[in-house]
Amino acid sequence: MDNQIQKYIEQARASGQKDEQIKQTLLQSGWNQAQINEAFGIPNPPSNVVSPPPPPPTRGQSFNPESLTKDPKLITTVKTFAIYAPVLSVVSFVVGVVTSGFRYSFYLGMFSVPALIMAIISGVIGGAIGGIIFFFIYDPVHSWVKRTPFLAKYIHNMFELFWIPSLVFSIIGGAFGLLGLLSLGAVSVGIMGGYGAVSVGGAFIGVIISLAANLVVYYFYAKMISAKLESMYPW
Repeated sequence: MDNQIQKYIEQARASGQKDEQIKQTLLQSGWNQAQINEAFGIPNPPSNVVSPPPPPPTRGQSFNPESLTKDPKLITTVKTFAIYAPVLSVVSFVVGVVTSGFRYSFYLGMFSVPALIMAIISGVIGGAIGGIIFFFIYDPVHSWVKRTPFLAKYIHNMFELFWIPSLVFSIIGGAFGLLGLLSLGAVSVGIMGGYGAVSVGGAFIGVIISLAANLVVYYFYAKMISAKLESMYPW
């Protein structure tokens, strides 16, 4: 045992210092743990002892629903989607009411309170489910996008992850819908003449207005969602 360290311990104890304070001071002064243990009469563990590995996780440890329901990240995500999704649903409902007047079934243009209530309820439920799905799939989707050169070229943040795929699929779906209307229009003109042309033309305009309006609404929806959640889901 080193007499210097032993002498220091005796002096420090005499001055009223506790053993833990003395150990910390010795460590900060450059003495190693083995020397300090020896000075305090604490046996050092054998250097060749191998620590056992931790036990494998059980099924209950790998997934705990109770702890998941208390996860602030999940709760915030679900709340955010459940708040903003009904807004998107209601605006889409109003757009549908307005643009349906251009289509064949003019009675669909009438405002319906039960339908509005259902739009709100479905928006809340759908938003909550969407928030749960987003919580679980964001990381794998985010990793996949960043690993894919083509996608990584156009998607650089959460907003673009929401907006760009929706824009592309909406344009593709709208184009197919308009092509179908054109085909239907050719048949209608052949059967009903001018009335068929007017009816199909109104439906054509309604589809374009509905598509444009819903894209604008979804743009702001994606902006609001990403602004609320991007700090919790770093890109």
